[in-house]
Amino acid sequence: MDAAAVRSEASALADLALALVRINRDDTGEASEKAPQDLGHATIRLSIALEDLASAGEAAYAEMDSRFEPTRPPVDELAQERAELALLSAILAGDFALDSFAWAELVRRSDPPRRRKDGWVPLLWPKLMEKLDADPSDPMTSPARYLDVTLDAARDALVAHRDPELWPVVGTGTGGYFNLELVTLDEARLRLALRCLNRITIPYSPYLIETTSRSAYRQKVEAFVEASPILDRTARQNLRTAYRWAGIHSPSLASIAQRIGQLVRIYLGRRRVAGY
Repeated sequence: MDAAAVRSEASALADLALALVRINRDDTGEASEKAPQDLGHATIRLSIALEDLASAGEAAYAEMDSRFEPTRPPVDELAQERAELALLSAILAGDFALDSFAWAELVRRSDPPRRRKDGWVPLLWPKLMEKLDADPSDPMTSPARYLDVTLDAARDALVAHRDPELWPVVGTGTGGYFNLELVTLDEARLRLALRCLNRITIPYSPYLIETTSRSAYRQKVEAFVEASPILDRTARQNLRTAYRWAGIHSPSLASIAQRIGQLVRIYLGRRRVAGY
């Protein structure tokens, strides 16, 4: 996470959010414009969460750096914890934006999920992904597939269904860089994860420097995330299953914000909002 890049993407999302909340039925003639307005509010909350993350990451770096300079004034000893919380909050805000986007786009397509007899509404993001996977030529498909194996998967593995047997690794770097990784120390789990990754095929072979099974796993994951726009549902499921066995590295929030911005711009263009 580079703080400057995150702030830049946060600002861009704030502008898109304003365009969304200004869509109203008096102008469009629709019975309701609740879906895009909800997406606008979710997008602005993600923008705020990203701004908070950038500041928290910088503070965590300053705290870490101060440990090597005893003469520096005291800094916040909880900065690392605050940064981790800010990271998780940004992932949750992003996941909320994904669901809000899925609902708005499904409504635009006149095909929102139908409530079941027990009152439960089917999961929104997977429903939209089914439609996008059926049409790889849709401009939404490429950024959506990236978000499916990064943001949606991170929410699942880092927040909602965290594996207590995985070990957390926190890192900070220059520019307010901050990340969280869950890793396994179990070679058997790594082998199972690598089996999942070996089921994924792409037109080129990832360049690997296989010094250890852990490094091989991480390099393959990075290659497949990079290739996510061409990964079908089965391939992406194998990647997400591998995360379950061997862990996950928190994705770039700047890249995630950029992809969400791409989706929103396409949506606004299809709604014929001026300027998009």
